Amino acid sequence: MLRTYYNQVVPMPPSKTHHIIWNLVLSDKELELTPQTLADENIHHIFAILPSTADYLKLSQQIPDCPYTVLEYGDTHEPSVDFEKYKECSQMIDNLARQTDRKNVLVFCNNGYQRSLPLLVYYLTQFHKDEVSTIEKALTVILAQVDKANYDKLTEMTESISWLLNQNQNL
Repeated sequence: MLRTYYNQVVPMPPSKTHHIIWNLVLSDKELELTPQTLADENIHHIFAILPSTADYLKLSQQIPDCPYTVLEYGDTHEPSVDFEKYKECSQMIDNLARQTDRKNVLVFCNNGYQRSLPLLVYYLTQFHKDEVSTIEKALTVILAQVDKANYDKLTEMTESISWLLNQNQNL
């Protein structure tokens, strides 16, 4: 990415986050959680989808005062959906969006995709129904931000997330 200043071209460092919509940012656990990162990305709250809260606390030692929520999934490697937790987290994300002067919420999991995408899809289809009315539309919005060069090749992920969300509840 390049930015120009008074006819000079200055290379910009690649962002380690992906802005999904105006207040919602996605990353993975490789993002270094520092006070500078929070300031640069205007992050007010973190939703971490990890095996345990202890895993999050190891990653967040430099930012002990940042509000966070951890969705624990334990030792299981199979993705699952807890619609009550998704509903609760989505409501919190929506509430934070309305009260924090356009500060961002960061959502991340171990690799940024497997568990965070279903949560983001749920949030978008439930709280932004006018703009994002279907799972497919939500995935298009998200994947276009996450992997702009290759998002149209990610149909297997689209099918997997659609199946996962639809197996217990019709959105």
